[in-house]
Amino acid sequence: MTHQAEQHRAKVVRFLVAGGVTLGMLLSQDLWFSVERQLPRVALLTALNNMPGELDLLLAVIVLVGCVVFAGLPAYRNVGGIIALSAGLMLAALDQLRWQPWCYQYWLTILILLPLGSPRPNVLRCMNLVRWISIATYLWSGLHKCNHGFAQFYGSWVQQDFLTQSPAALRPLIESGYWIAGPLEILIGILFLIPASRRIAVVLACTLHLAILLLLGPVFNGDNLVILPWNVVMIALAIVLFWNFKAGLGTPLPGKRETVLAWTVGLLVFLMPMLSIMRAWPLYLSFHLYSGQQQRMQLVLTPAGVAKLDTDHRKQLLPSPVSDKLQVIDYLNWSLDTLGVPVVDESRVLLAISKKLAGKFSLTAGDGFFYHDFPNYLDRKAWRKYTPEEILLLEKLPELPSLKLSKHERNRQ
Repeated sequence: MTHQAEQHRAKVVRFLVAGGVTLGMLLSQDLWFSVERQLPRVALLTALNNMPGELDLLLAVIVLVGCVVFAGLPAYRNVGGIIALSAGLMLAALDQLRWQPWCYQYWLTILILLPLGSPRPNVLRCMNLVRWISIATYLWSGLHKCNHGFAQFYGSWVQQDFLTQSPAALRPLIESGYWIAGPLEILIGILFLIPASRRIAVVLACTLHLAILLLLGPVFNGDNLVILPWNVVMIALAIVLFWNFKAGLGTPLPGKRETVLAWTVGLLVFLMPMLSIMRAWPLYLSFHLYSGQQQRMQLVLTPAGVAKLDTDHRKQLLPSPVSDKLQVIDYLNWSLDTLGVPVVDESRVLLAISKKLAGKFSLTAGDGFFYHDFPNYLDRKAWRKYTPEEILLLEKLPELPSLKLSKHERNRQ
């Protein structure tokens, strides 16, 4: 009976993951299907920087076809999964802005559900690995929010976008969300480990994701709509994977393939995220989900610099908060507006985008500067300005100097 139930769960999970990939890509079309776009691509390897945009379009179509086969044609699902996964990894290598957390979870799940080298895989072992990914997502997402940067991010975010639009009865709960969110996610991950508490964890997980759908969705004019299908999928996965599942998660792994896969998944979702604390591993691949630890990069332009931009890039200009003579291109807003996803705020990605902008428009010090900081850590990290000439010479963004601000100065900032 357990085997049959797990077979049914695996079928539903394949459908959910394939649907999540498809909806996520369609909601961020310019990230995947655009032959030419404003925001520069940032390839993993320098040799891939000059690949034609038509290759991205072809690979994206192949991913969608592979997902349809993976979910809808049982006789060919392994072929479809291999095609979707291979094309997806190629797309990720061609542009690091595609290293979104939802993509990472989906690709890992597809990998686990492929019985490579095993004609009769143990479906319970495979599904348990999927469960461990889900548990790791909640645990790390919650742990990463336990910092004062998240509190500052949440406070300004809620006050600016949500609190004034919320019913009065809900405002105290929303205001206290900064200290509820992290511990709640950690609690969900822990409760999923205990068979007797899994139904409670499912209810809490569904409540959490419904709140996210409300706060980040169209009701409050959310600008990161690509995460909406991901949260729907997370609700469905919580129910499918853990409701009425009373078996343990530590099944033996007798096969070589199962052992290698289990160690790989454990390394990627439990150990490597520890390195993100030192920024030695990508934040999005460590389940930093609105953790308040993001970097900010902006191109600040004088009228001379604005004159060098083309029409499309001028559409991204925002007024500078410090001077009416300056205008700003903020990378996060730019990415959300044109690609439908947040910019991957790794230093190497931000620097690569800056270099391409400086080179594309032949910017000089008289045209403006590049501004870099940690917006939610002004009491721990300073800010820095780089001229276009300096940006072109940098191999990496230098560590920002420490800066201690008084309470008065922090409030003023």
